[in-house]
Amino acid sequence: MLKRQPLLAALNSSTFPGVNSKVKPTLIHLCFNSLFLETEFLDTLYNLTKDHDALVVINAIEAINEILSDKGGIEVTRGLVINLLNRIKDFNEWG
Repeated sequence: MLKRQPLLAALNSSTFPGVNSKVKPTLIHLCFNSLFLETEFLDTLYNLTKDHDALVVINAIEAINEILSDKGGIEVTRGLVINLLNRIKDFNEWG
């Protein structure tokens, strides 16, 4: 099993601000495969829905939906909707 702290730290932009936006989606999938039911990881994914990179946001939402599929998927809150609508121009038809 993978060590969880380095993976979670790498996803946190304030810890590693230089992590390439192409690396974060890969880290999300890697974490998803190894840590997917831990509350701390879900909190990190919810925080990533506010990331500046649209691809990271989409991958975080997809991972949350997969993890919480038995509970109906991601919890759509007013804050999440406002955040996504304010950034809608950043997203394209692929994410």
